[in-house]
Amino acid sequence: MERITVTVACSEHDYRGAERLRFADPLLEQEFQREYFHPKAYDFISTWGLPPGVAILLGFGWLDLVSISANQGVVATLRFLEILPLVLLWLFRKHPLIIRGLRGLYTLYLWWLGTSVLLIIAAVPPADPVHRAYVVSLPMVVLTMFIAKPYWRLALTCSALLAVEYALLVFGMGVDPLLLGGDWRGVAGVELVLLSALTIGAITCYVIETGERREFVAQHILREARACLAAQKEELADTLSSLEVANEELRRLARERSELAAIAAHDLKNPLAGIKLQLELLQRYSRRMSPQQFEATLQTMTDAAERMLSIISTFLDHHAIETGNFNVVRSTFDLGEVLAAAIKHLQPRSAAKGITLRFERQTAMALADPNLVLHVAKNLISNAIKFSPLNSTVEVFLAGCSDGMVTFGVRDQGPGLTESDRAKLFGAFQRLSAKPTGGESSTGLGLSITKRMVEAMSGRIWCESEPGNGATFFVALPAASQQSSDGTGAVLPASVEAHPQCDSVQSSVPSRVLAR
Repeated sequence: MERITVTVACSEHDYRGAERLRFADPLLEQEFQREYFHPKAYDFISTWGLPPGVAILLGFGWLDLVSISANQGVVATLRFLEILPLVLLWLFRKHPLIIRGLRGLYTLYLWWLGTSVLLIIAAVPPADPVHRAYVVSLPMVVLTMFIAKPYWRLALTCSALLAVEYALLVFGMGVDPLLLGGDWRGVAGVELVLLSALTIGAITCYVIETGERREFVAQHILREARACLAAQKEELADTLSSLEVANEELRRLARERSELAAIAAHDLKNPLAGIKLQLELLQRYSRRMSPQQFEATLQTMTDAAERMLSIISTFLDHHAIETGNFNVVRSTFDLGEVLAAAIKHLQPRSAAKGITLRFERQTAMALADPNLVLHVAKNLISNAIKFSPLNSTVEVFLAGCSDGMVTFGVRDQGPGLTESDRAKLFGAFQRLSAKPTGGESSTGLGLSITKRMVEAMSGRIWCESEPGNGATFFVALPAASQQSSDGTGAVLPASVEAHPQCDSVQSSVPSRVLAR
């Protein structure tokens, strides 16, 4: 039988319920009853104790038939009513209702058995020799059942039955075994010994049950203390885990800060050195320079300053993203117009490397932050220019709209991505195997910033690439509710429109600009 345990809170206050043999909390009392009077003990009695009990009662029934001279019908009926409950209990011992109420049925049958024996004693004439055997059988029966399970209330029941038996003999039948001589003295002695034993047993049972209740409360207090300790231990473990995560995050930020400082010092050094050199040239030779030379020197310094500004902007973007200090302002805009603006901005850089930027203008309405989208497009196209070979082509295209997302892509003819590159493509400060083809600087932050920006607009970014075959980066953004097209753009291949998502993304795209 499955044991059901109800977890109930208890404290030192509940010790007082031990002496009363009943806890004030009904749930606590119910749990004690389930633990102290375990159903398995009664299941054992019902399975192995009932058949011998039936056999003993049948033996007494046979003795009734051969020994009783009067009232045999009454005695036989009482014997039948003694045996019938035992047979029924044994036959239905596995029934759920019997299992749940077995302890109550057990006590109830004790009362009935004692009453039946008393009635038989009253029905059998005192002069009948078997009468004395029945007088002795009552305390033996109740004592046997009492021993089967020491229980304070059961002990009181046994003592009360003996008292009723004695009162029946004295007041009902006018027989007092203690005042008679002969064999009745032996019967009275047995009665007195059993009565004394049951009285002592009742006291003993009271002490035992009181101790059991005290131990039960102590175990519950200990169990709750252990549960509380386990909960505190788990909470402490969670706190330590959170602290470790926070410490790891601090270590990561410290590493990034150190890397950021090192990269800033390295990448800003060259443009500053170039500007310093050009200023020195102007200081020494400006009077002897032709207008073309003077303009070229100024352009060199301007380019160096733009590189410095780009590096500083990248660092500021990274810091804003890490601290969550940037806002996304969504609006409906033409994605094709934003892409054309990004291409126009980067056209001088692509022209310097002989890279063609190809874009067929289409209208595609997106719902995102146009400024962030412009930043994303410029990052991807700039990376394409940076890592593409000279005199190659970078293609920017719109890949159509599906599943509520509008997608654009940047395809280059660069070296492509290796497996190791794809694994770390969007990490901060990650350097890939490909190197810039024009000696440009690379902070390793561009794609990390791009990915965070795209995700902040509820979009996604991925890459398709094979080593040696270039790379294509896709960005999918939420589409506006209304889409329109001017029909001037060509339809791209289905493989691009399907834009299967890839876990890794890179920005290596070549560029020269041909905007149509």
